[in-house]
Amino acid sequence: IKEIAAALPPLQAALSARAGELAAKEPEVENLPEGEAPPEKTVKKPVTYEVVWAEDGDMPAVAGFGRQAPAGEWRGGEGVPVVGGQRALRLEGKVERPVNFSTGEVPLLVRSSAIGFVHLNPDPTKPPRAVSLEFVGEGETKRLIWGDPEAFGAEVAKTAIVVGPMPLAGSYSRLEIDAVKTGLAPKKAYSGLRLAQSDGAAWWDHVGVTCTSPTTAEDPLLSSAAWIRVLRNNARDMLNVPLPHDIVYLVGVSGTQQNDAEKNRIAQFHRDYIYGPLRGALEPEARAVRALMTEQVHYEITLPASLISRELPTPHAAHVLIRGQYDQPGDLVEPGTPAFLPPLIKSGSRATRLDLARWIVDPKNPLTARVTVNRFWQQLFGAALVRTPGDFGVQGEAPTHPELLDWLASEFVGSGWDVKQFVRLLVTSRTYRQDAAVSPALLELDPENKLLARASRHRLDAEILRDQALAIGGLLRPELGGPPVRPYQPTNIWEPVAFGGSNTKVYVQDHGAALYRRSIYSFWKRTAPAPSMSTFDAPSRESFCVGRGRSNTPLQALALMNDVQQFEAARAFAERLLLRTSTDEDRLTQAFRSVVARAPAPAERTLLAEALAAHRAHFAKDAESASRVLVNGESKPNAALPVGEFAAWTMVANLLLNLDETVNRN
Repeated sequence: IKEIAAALPPLQAALSARAGELAAKEPEVENLPEGEAPPEKTVKKPVTYEVVWAEDGDMPAVAGFGRQAPAGEWRGGEGVPVVGGQRALRLEGKVERPVNFSTGEVPLLVRSSAIGFVHLNPDPTKPPRAVSLEFVGEGETKRLIWGDPEAFGAEVAKTAIVVGPMPLAGSYSRLEIDAVKTGLAPKKAYSGLRLAQSDGAAWWDHVGVTCTSPTTAEDPLLSSAAWIRVLRNNARDMLNVPLPHDIVYLVGVSGTQQNDAEKNRIAQFHRDYIYGPLRGALEPEARAVRALMTEQVHYEITLPASLISRELPTPHAAHVLIRGQYDQPGDLVEPGTPAFLPPLIKSGSRATRLDLARWIVDPKNPLTARVTVNRFWQQLFGAALVRTPGDFGVQGEAPTHPELLDWLASEFVGSGWDVKQFVRLLVTSRTYRQDAAVSPALLELDPENKLLARASRHRLDAEILRDQALAIGGLLRPELGGPPVRPYQPTNIWEPVAFGGSNTKVYVQDHGAALYRRSIYSFWKRTAPAPSMSTFDAPSRESFCVGRGRSNTPLQALALMNDVQQFEAARAFAERLLLRTSTDEDRLTQAFRSVVARAPAPAERTLLAEALAAHRAHFAKDAESASRVLVNGESKPNAALPVGEFAAWTMVANLLLNLDETVNRN
C-alpha cells in the first residue's frame, strides 16, 4: 500500500505534463474535415469518422491493468516499419490476438456501419501462409482470410470468407472487414478485432475502425450528451473505468446543477479523449494521457479508501433565524453545548467536529454512557430502565432505577467503554438470572416488571432466532469478519423494487459455508429486507430505530416450522443426536437439554416419545416422504443413517426448535 501511495504523486505530475502536450496540439486540428461537427452540435445527416484504437500499443483496461499482455510485442526503433506512431506489433508463429476497441467507459455499437481495418506487413524472409480478421462482438461472426484458408484448419475454412491471396511481403497493405457483412447487425455491440496468422512472422500496425452514424445524437463517440447517458445507464461499472474522479462525479450530476466551469470540463474531456473524429489526429498524445489515467485509476481503486471530513478554512456563518425564517437572520451563533451539560472544550479559536467527538465520550458528559447502557439493558432485559430510549429529555419517562442507571454508566466508562465486559456484568447478575415465573399477586402489583422482581420474558430477536437454530444444529460458522453473505431467500425478492441500473437488482444466493454465517453478516437491502427477518420484527433500516417491537403472529409459527434454514438446522440437529447417543431416552434428554437448557419433565418426555413413535410409524409406511424431509437445504445429510429413523428424529428436532420456551427468553 505504501508503494502505491508513493507512486501516485509522480504519476499525477506525468499525467499533467502529458495533458499539457495534448492541449498544445489541439489548435493544430481545430479545422475538422468537411461533414464533421464538433461534439457540442447535433448533426442529423450521416457522419463517418475513423478511430485508431491500437497504435504504439494496446490500451489496457483498469480491470486488466498489470496483467500479462496478449501475444506479440510492440517494437520500435531502427528497422521497425511503422504506419503511424513509433512502434508496430510483431507477431510470430501461429497466434491469435485480440485488439480491444473500447473507450473504457461505454459499449461500442454498430450504428449504420463499422469497417474494421489493420495494416499488415508480412516478413519477406518467413511470411505467414494466411492471416485473418474477425470482429469480436455479440453473436457469431465470420472470419475473413487472406491466403490459404486450410492454414487455420478444415473447420475454420468451412465458415470463413476467403478474400484473396496473402498481401505482398515487405510493405504495408490495409486489410478491411465489414462488421455487418460478417454477422454484426446494426445496434449490436462489438468489443474489437481478433488478428490471427497461421505461421511465419509479420508486422501489424494502425488498427482501428471506420464508423458511420445516421446522426450524432445517439453516438457516444460523437455526442457528449449520448456519452453521459450511456455512462449513467451503466452506473454500477463507473468505479472500474479509467475516468478521473471529478469526471465520475460530474457525470452523476444533472446538467441543471452544473456550473459553467463544470459543463466546460465535461465537454473538454469528451473532446480530448472520446470524440471520434479527433481520435486519429490526436492519437499519440491522447493515448499517452489515457495510459497514465488508467494506471492512476487502477491504483486509486486498489488502495483501501476511507471518507475524510475536513473543516472549511472559513466556516459558514450560522444565525438565529427570526421566527424560523431563513431570510431573516438574527444573532450570529458559535458551536456550543446546552448550558446544563459540560462545556465544549475548544482546541482552537473555534470548536470543531473533533472537539465535539471528544466531548461526546468525555467522562464528565452524563448523557452518552447513560444512553448506551440503557440500550444494552433494553436488549437483554426486553425493557429499558428509561422506557423511552429515544428521548432522555423531560418529555420522556424517568428511569425506573435512577441510581442503578448512574452506577452502570460509571462502570461502563470506568472499564474504558468495554462492551464485552459490560454485557458480562449484566448477564451474570442475579437480576438477569431470575426465574420468569410470576405469582398472580406480583403480576397485579407490577404487570410491567418495573420492580425487576422476576426475569423478563420476551421473544428473541430475528437474528438471534436464526443463529440459535444454526448453532443447535451444528451448522453455524463462528468466524469473525469478512464480506457480506446472501443466505436462502424466496425467489424474485429484489427484482420488483430494484432500479434498472442497480447492482442489486437480482438476488444471487451464496452457497457452501456462506449460508451458515452469523446473521450479522447477511447482506441487507433496505428496500427489500429478508422476509425471515421482517417476519420477526427486524426493522427495515430505512430509518433509525431505537427499539424493536415484538409481535406474535401465525406467520412466525409458519416460518419457524417450514423455513428452509430452520428445517435444515433441525435435520442437522437430528443427525448429531443419532451419531452421539444410542437410546431414545438418552437422545430425548440430550435434545431437550440442548434446546431449553433443562431436563424434560416426565409429561414432556412422554409427549416427545409419542411424537417420535408417530413419525416412525408414518415414515415406515411412506419412504418417499422420509426422503423429502432430508433434502431441505444445501448441507448434505449423512447417507449412512437409516432414512426413516433420520426423518422421524428430524421432525422431533423441528418440534423442539419451535417450543415457546425455545423462541422466548425465560
